[in-house]
Parts: sequence; C-alpha cells; structure tokens
Amino acid sequence: MKLYYNPGWGSAIVEAQAAVLGMPCEVILAGEIYADPVARAVLGRVNPLVQVPTLVLDNGEVMTESAAITLYLSEVAGSPVLVPPSGDADRAAFLRWL
Repeated sequence: MKLYYNPGWGSAIVEAQAAVLGMPCEVILAGEIYADPVARAVLGRVNPLVQVPTLVLDNGEVMTESAAITLYLSEVAGSPVLVPPSGDADRAAFLRWL
C-alpha cells in the first residue's frame, strides 16, 4: 500500500493504524497540493480528486477519507485493535470520534 499524506491533514490515524496492525505501507509526502502545481499533478495522477489522505491499495484501487480508510484497514486486518467491532459497547463512541 501507499499512503499520500500531509502533516495535519488527517493522515496520522491511517499511518498509526497501519503501523499498529503491522501492515506495510509506504508513506509519500503529497506536498503543497494547493500552492504547487507539480505536487497537485503528481497526486492527481494517482487520485484525480487530489485528496489527502489517499491510500493506494496493492491492487491499484484508491481510497480517500481517513474514516473510510480506518474502517477498511480494520476489516482487512481482521483485528478489533483500534476499531471496536459492530455490536461492541464501544463502537458508538469510536464512530463519534472518527
């Protein structure tokens, strides 16, 4: 997987989760996508929406939105670590802060 990120843009939760779950993830600084046309073009080739975070899966599929990525990584890992499963008493509180 590859994660295009910018510090302070909601990418930290994805980076941390991948690390905790032991999922290999290459992190790539997206750069100033609003001020730098080159940075925007680089990310735009991967994700035409030019959103950060952008997660590129090993099969080439692209995901955006840290909440969606967080839920996806939890499902793929098959681990309730960090994401309480449906029906768990802590699930509503988790979703509230997501």
